[in-house]
Amino acid sequence: MTAPPPAGADADDGPPLQPGPSKLSGDPRFLFDVHVGGLVELYPDEETESPGGALIGGNVFYGPLRWFDVGLGYERSFLGSDDVTGGVGTRRTSRGAHALWLTGRLYPYESENLAFFVDIAGAPVWQTLSASSTSAAVDETSPSPILIANRCDGYDSAKLGVRAGAGFLLPLSSVLIMHAQVGADHYAFGGDVIDNCADGGNPATYFAARIGLAVSTGRIRIKDSDGDGIYDDVDACPKVPGVANANPEQHGCPPADRDKDTVLDIVDACPDIPGVVQADPSKNGCPLPGDMDGDGIPDPVDACPTVPGAANPDPAKNGCPLDSDADGIFDPVDACPTVPGKPNADPTKHGCPDDTDGDGILDAVDACPTDAGPANADPAKHGCPLVVVTAGEIVIKEQVQFDTDKATIKPVSNGLLDSVAQVIKDHPEIKKIEVQGHTDSKGPKQHNQVLSQQRSDSVRKALESRGVDKARLVSKGYGPDKPIGDNATDVGRTQNRRVQFVILEKTDIPPKVIGTAVAPGATQVVPPAAPPPAAPPAAPKP
Repeated sequence: MTAPPPAGADADDGPPLQPGPSKLSGDPRFLFDVHVGGLVELYPDEETESPGGALIGGNVFYGPLRWFDVGLGYERSFLGSDDVTGGVGTRRTSRGAHALWLTGRLYPYESENLAFFVDIAGAPVWQTLSASSTSAAVDETSPSPILIANRCDGYDSAKLGVRAGAGFLLPLSSVLIMHAQVGADHYAFGGDVIDNCADGGNPATYFAARIGLAVSTGRIRIKDSDGDGIYDDVDACPKVPGVANANPEQHGCPPADRDKDTVLDIVDACPDIPGVVQADPSKNGCPLPGDMDGDGIPDPVDACPTVPGAANPDPAKNGCPLDSDADGIFDPVDACPTVPGKPNADPTKHGCPDDTDGDGILDAVDACPTDAGPANADPAKHGCPLVVVTAGEIVIKEQVQFDTDKATIKPVSNGLLDSVAQVIKDHPEIKKIEVQGHTDSKGPKQHNQVLSQQRSDSVRKALESRGVDKARLVSKGYGPDKPIGDNATDVGRTQNRRVQFVILEKTDIPPKVIGTAVAPGATQVVPPAAPPPAAPPAAPKP
């Protein structure tokens, strides 16, 4: 089934479009089945020894061609039993068979949801039997015969088996299939005594019925997710209802409408120019006379006659595109259509608010609009630099984090140290920096002194590993000797557990880079104070 053509399509546009081929009948496939069934002899007589019974088995099929499978399978059949009564004893013989079938299967009809097949098979068949009997024996000491039970089993040599049948496959899911089959099975048994136990069955033909479940790697039930009548395996747009198309890349996709005027290309006389619906097929989808932009609004009342727009009760905006943020820049070319902005030669910034420091964070939400910095979840720090260079110190706006009571730097501080290292490399005028480690006053002073030294050494080595010349760095731990907060409070102790970068030596060489770092806007340089501007000349006296 295919979706109908769009309204207005000409019946003479060409041959009807058809869905592409299904996976059901294309690539090679495997099928693994198990089944049960039954056998009933077709031509029984008074001496019928194996009237039939149940069977169980399984097959493996391989489909190398589009309409053909070949398979190998095993079946165990239970062919019934017969009783013979004579004299004072009875004899019961139960017969069965083992068959190894080689099957060829042909599919005259296949669809995504059903397949019919016919097959023919041949097999070596081994007949088995089990006999039990009772017989009488005379004991001179006993006035009546003694019954003796006897049992034996037999296994015949291979004989020929053939079968033919027809059936169907019904996919239940993407991998599971129900199958059923009816037909005739013939076993060419010899009827001879088997293993000196009992007579084997005679040649017999049976009506056979089989039903079971299979798992398939290639014969799957195809879904039609969008309900357009085109199955997902050949639908180029399986989530969106569409129509048939001879091009596989567009099969099942909505009809094209290149100019977005709601008139489909297949019936649009002007497919690349926005227009309006018209009764004349030669003009359908074309602009009306006196409508240069094809937006359906005549030029005399169109405030934007060369730019497609929408109707608007305001004459000054009628026929113009939307300007959602009312900044005078139309939405189609406004990079920030919901935020008032300014014109910009860069299309990615046209219509966007200012970003004075160029850090990618608009001034309206940038806590440091003149100093480039990274994004931060804290609004008070959003857009502010992580590192600031002052006259005597490289100031960090976050603390270097360590594992508790250890000198191991936590990964969360890697970005901060990347920025510090970049700042040092960008400022060759800074010749010597002391990496200071500080602790709070909790615990033994000697332990805190050692810990602060270890932490300052860890930071120094981390900077060296990031390319900072080791000759520019020294590390020293001060323990709790230089607090900047009150050690009697949690807040004060947190302030005291810190790393500082104190400038020991520098020259007058200007920095190589001003205001850059590893992450855009991550650092700031505080320049020297500029001299006050000269006073303007006094106005001449009248």
